[in-house]
Amino acid sequence: MNELLIVRGDDLVILGATVSGCTVSDGRLVAVEAGASLTVHFPPQAVSETKVENAEIQGGVQGRSSSILYPLEPGTEIRLDVAGFLEALAGLDIPPLDTTRIELPAGLIQKPTAPAARGAGPVESLVADGVNGVWEYVVRAAGSNPLMLHAHAVLEDDDGYDVHPLDKGERGTIKLSGVAAVVERLRLSALGGTLTSSLAAEALHWDHVTALGRDQRVRWEQPGVLYPFGHPAVLQETVVRRVQDGTASLHRETVLRVTHPVHHLTAVTEFVARAFPFSRAEMLTTTLPGIDHVNPVETFTRPPDVRDAMVQRQQAARAELENARAEFADTYRQPIPQDASSLEGHPLDTGNAMDVRQLGSDIAALEQEQRDIIEGGTVITEEGTRFVPQAVFDRAHALDPQINELKGRRAVAQQRFDTFELPFLQRVRPSGEELANRDLYARRLAETENDWRAAQIVTLLAEIARLGELLGPQATAPTVSRVLDPPVGGGWPVRCTGRLGDVVLHVPLFFVHDLRVPADDFFGGYSSLDDPSILAGVPEVSCDLPGTAIDVVRRPEGARTTDVQEVHAVGLGAIKSGREILPALRSFTVELPELRTLLPEGAPTRVTARLDGRYLEGGPAKDVIRFDTPVPVDFDKHAERGGALVTPTFAADVVSDEYGPIDRRMLPGGVDPLAALANMRLFGIPLASLLTGFTAPPSILQFAGPDGVPRGVRLTWPEQPPSEPPTGIPLRSNGAFVAHRPEPLDGPDTTTVRLTVEQDLSTRSTECVLTAFTLRLPTPQAEVLRLSFDGVTFREGSGREPTFEVNGFGVSFEGALRLIKDLQEKVSAALGGSAPQIELRADGVSAIFAIRVPDASSGAFLMRNVVVHIGVHIPFRGGSPGVRLSFASREAPFQLSVPPFGGGGYAAIALEGSKLTELDISLEFGGMINADFAIVKAEVHALGGVRSALIGGDVLLAGYLRIGGSVSLFGLAHISIEMRIELIYDGVRNQLAGRATLVIEIDLTLYADSVELDSGLWVFAGGSNPPPPPDFGEDVAQQGWSAYQGAYA
Repeated sequence: MNELLIVRGDDLVILGATVSGCTVSDGRLVAVEAGASLTVHFPPQAVSETKVENAEIQGGVQGRSSSILYPLEPGTEIRLDVAGFLEALAGLDIPPLDTTRIELPAGLIQKPTAPAARGAGPVESLVADGVNGVWEYVVRAAGSNPLMLHAHAVLEDDDGYDVHPLDKGERGTIKLSGVAAVVERLRLSALGGTLTSSLAAEALHWDHVTALGRDQRVRWEQPGVLYPFGHPAVLQETVVRRVQDGTASLHRETVLRVTHPVHHLTAVTEFVARAFPFSRAEMLTTTLPGIDHVNPVETFTRPPDVRDAMVQRQQAARAELENARAEFADTYRQPIPQDASSLEGHPLDTGNAMDVRQLGSDIAALEQEQRDIIEGGTVITEEGTRFVPQAVFDRAHALDPQINELKGRRAVAQQRFDTFELPFLQRVRPSGEELANRDLYARRLAETENDWRAAQIVTLLAEIARLGELLGPQATAPTVSRVLDPPVGGGWPVRCTGRLGDVVLHVPLFFVHDLRVPADDFFGGYSSLDDPSILAGVPEVSCDLPGTAIDVVRRPEGARTTDVQEVHAVGLGAIKSGREILPALRSFTVELPELRTLLPEGAPTRVTARLDGRYLEGGPAKDVIRFDTPVPVDFDKHAERGGALVTPTFAADVVSDEYGPIDRRMLPGGVDPLAALANMRLFGIPLASLLTGFTAPPSILQFAGPDGVPRGVRLTWPEQPPSEPPTGIPLRSNGAFVAHRPEPLDGPDTTTVRLTVEQDLSTRSTECVLTAFTLRLPTPQAEVLRLSFDGVTFREGSGREPTFEVNGFGVSFEGALRLIKDLQEKVSAALGGSAPQIELRADGVSAIFAIRVPDASSGAFLMRNVVVHIGVHIPFRGGSPGVRLSFASREAPFQLSVPPFGGGGYAAIALEGSKLTELDISLEFGGMINADFAIVKAEVHALGGVRSALIGGDVLLAGYLRIGGSVSLFGLAHISIEMRIELIYDGVRNQLAGRATLVIEIDLTLYADSVELDSGLWVFAGGSNPPPPPDFGEDVAQQGWSAYQGAYA
């Protein structure tokens, strides 16, 4: 291989040359081998410049060198000087081979198509009026047909410059389109190439004019569709070089024209009809300027639907190639024998060779048989003479005809072998180069011998090479979709026609190219608009709305109340239906008027929703609006709005056709519906534990006025048919709650609860009815108080205060409090039919009974001045309903007497649900006995008290006892003794501690004194361990201790 440089400065001839299969003889280059070639290298023919609207030149990319390969017939001579070389070029055809690489325009590698083209340039330099012309290599068609250029490779790198058209994506589109451009002018020179060409295909139109490597005019036009609405459009880009203020720069104008601004969506599949709630989409702007070429949305190396298949095929072809090579090597096992006898066991053994060998074997066997007959029949005389009897001779030579016949057949077989097989064996003997390159050996046998094994290798090699090209780094793909530069408002206006009227959406748009790649021997073809996965990389577009009523379900039979949603934003995608791109509603943000109306201001009622996938796939149109995140339906902090006694509290994640916003677990057939009620309580008891079963969730639905327009919201539980009397949800007994009247205690459950909340444009009403029930407090196992209700009703509405009706209230002391049974009877009698006092506060409503009970006795006890307070409180701001019972108070205690003792006290106990929240009980008693015998006076007294209180969540129990007496003699001597004992139980430390004090006083007129003995605080039980005794150091030995004592004796 020789390399040459051809330079002539007069007319700027600058060429490189690579010569193969030639020798130099007598100043000439002579082609001496078959396959000799001449490759001519040209300087870079193109510059890729930045093209920005109304901008000056900012930068560009220098192209690479171009080259053309010319095959040379053996004997071709080229004179080794510039003129001789140029003269030789003028007579050489340019074959349509991929080895020809003309980079013009920049980044696009092209070659002439068949029939072959021919190039020529002036042999001698051109001079006119003392001015030298620039040498150009002019390429023309060899025949009468126009010159055609086919793009067969793309250079990827644009170095970050905005060079469209043509950027790497558009260059890839030209290459993959497989359509050749018609060339009007093509010239190559040291200053750059000159090209005027035009390409017209079904999905692409490209015109290009370049002069001396610089683009002068480019027109690019490509059809496609607009995502997400699917309007057909055409992208048009025009680049023109203009001179302004002495600077020649490229000016680009980009416009996208919507060719069909109205897209009717009525004649599409049911899936598409369900996926988009509008029947018509109209582009209000039909000329859209601006395309973002710097940040394309999606590019790919090959069309995504076939790239994976091509990679798999490439791997399979490589495995098949290895198998084919192994089979070929076994068939043409080396060395290849050149005679029939040596072919035995060789795969190339043919029938003729086998015949020669078999006939030769048969002949040898008969000849051996002759020799055996003669040897066996030979007679040896006494003299030692050997002779063959005639009979033996005749019998042996009787085989001659058979032997001769076999020899004749062998001669014929040998002749056939020599005529046919031997030449083949000689032809397929490999050369040394072929032994080193078995693929080269196979290629020759495929061409000369038409060997199918060799042909399989050649085919697989070609397929792998083609797949490598299609998948390789030079298979730069087009940009499939580009974002349209949005207007100032952030989106393009599209008017969509829905069941409730027109809605104008301002959304970003993407232009999806109509890319078509023809099929060839290795590729089944591709069309971007036929590719279902082409939209995978295009993001969802969104649009805010000012709160618009949209029927998002569009049932054929007409809209239900829950189908029409107040939409504040939409997220749009697209789906494929054949070659069409059709819009799809991916998500939508809704304001739930049902919750906005019922819940307090500030509660979250806006959520992102989607249509149920099963519905979109053809499933039933039922409960299809699903929320991305659950919406809390929580009346707990504003119980007056939701019924107070029992308030709906759950997380809605679906809009039910029958029930409105609801937790889907509560729908018929839902999984574990009671779990959705985990936060709902009745008198502090989980409501789920009181339900006998779950039949239906709360219903939160809008209701319409006479004109059909929604005018309010109604919450009912259970759902109440208008034509039937109201019913409640059956409850069952559980824990402290007994679902019936107190007598009999084990009677059947009859309690029901019913909730109705209704609000329209002007009024609001709430009613919660709980029928007869009983509370066993604090628990059935430790019951001390039993409260019974014939019914409780809470009502609230616009313009009036909430009311809390308590019917048939009864109280019964149980367990440890039965000792005051008489008091209970007096309380029950005093209650009679009295109505409670209703107290309304911001945090809730209370029903309070205040009853003064006549003097009551119980055994030896007599109680006076007893005022009983019984209250039931329903909170509005969270928490459980509570009950409080008190007897007297700290300020006005009751009186208690047990002759000869007397005393008083008070008691208060409160519970929220089953939780003790208040406990304060105090009792004090005492007695004194006096004796007067004139000379001696004496008295004895005993006083005591106990108090139990709930402090910081723990019960504190304390008591005291004072016992004492005194004696006076003649008034001259007085002695008194008193012992005080105090006990306190600390629940936090779980310890019982006490203190004892003894006081003795003596008064003897002239002498008086007193002695007080205090035990200090002692822990009798519980608490921490007592401290260890003080440490006085190490033990002292007995001898040392005795010596120490003796020192003080």
